[in-house]
Amino acid sequence: MLSMKEKYDVAVIGAGPSGIAAANCLAKKGLDIIIFEKRPNLGPPVKCAEFVPKLLYNYCKIPKDTIGQEIEHLETHLPDCKMVVTKSPGYILNRHLFEKHYLEEALNNGANLSLHSEVLNVDHHLLLVKKKEQTKLIEATYIIGADGPLSVARKYITTEKTHLAQSLQCVIKLQRKQDNTQVYFHSDYYMGYGWVFPKGPTANIGLGISCKSGVRIKDVWGKFLERLRIDSSDIISFTGGLIPASGLLRNIVKNNVILIGDAAGITHPITGAGIANGIISGEIAASIITENGNRGYKSLEKYEKEIQTLFGRSNELALKNRRYQENHWTRDPKILTDVIKNTWIAFPSYSHKTKR
Repeated sequence: MLSMKEKYDVAVIGAGPSGIAAANCLAKKGLDIIIFEKRPNLGPPVKCAEFVPKLLYNYCKIPKDTIGQEIEHLETHLPDCKMVVTKSPGYILNRHLFEKHYLEEALNNGANLSLHSEVLNVDHHLLLVKKKEQTKLIEATYIIGADGPLSVARKYITTEKTHLAQSLQCVIKLQRKQDNTQVYFHSDYYMGYGWVFPKGPTANIGLGISCKSGVRIKDVWGKFLERLRIDSSDIISFTGGLIPASGLLRNIVKNNVILIGDAAGITHPITGAGIANGIISGEIAASIITENGNRGYKSLEKYEKEIQTLFGRSNELALKNRRYQENHWTRDPKILTDVIKNTWIAFPSYSHKTKR
């Protein structure tokens, strides 16, 4: 049943890193904020490998107690069984603690959180929200879609088709400490890779492959764990989800509705990394909404321009490499190794523009 409307300055759909970042920035400015999150509870397990680059410090503080492990190097394990080590300074977060820190800050600044609240539809200023068995119409001056790769808010803005990758991840107990992040390429992992991201006494071990493969990831998962010699008794928890793989959407603003993070396709098309870009996009959206006030929606287009300026070139380069992978993926380990060396961020050829 529909009850009376409630009105807010800004409604944020999704309590992930990008949504929380936006809500926190807006709440600090005194705006009346509500965050809708369809999960009944927040916390682990998280659908995320949890790596962020150290450069994220330029945009937000990373509290020490939210860091699981500091990382300096990345190991890239190639299809021909060779391994290359490159610098990749960053952190493996305890993402649930990171989110909790900034969510508590947002709530202390006056933001509202509604859990177990699924947004069914967005239409200009109105959101149809289902909380348990009841539905309610909520009105907001601005709406921020931070609701991931299957975004409801996106349907209001665009019908653009997107490609997705499927992923599975488990947390395992480590038998010995590991210092580096590791990625694994194999012909079975179509246009994707496996990862081992150590976090102190545990590690996030996951696999992502393109949905274009026509293969169910569960059918590849067992062999992946076998190759890594993972004992099932060491597995603590499982999770999985979808990852945007087709890059930045052409349209991420319409009237009063803005898309951020995975909902906007800001996730890196080659690596699948999305936390840092999501947080940055959330902060930019919040800044532009605050700056805009009640001056109409035309100036919100500035958000689209800023995102394009910040991520456009790197997005295009990643998409070019992704297309090259799609056109040249092969079962031959030697040839596939050359493909990966041409398209993976750890190698100089990644930045070369002459790829077909």
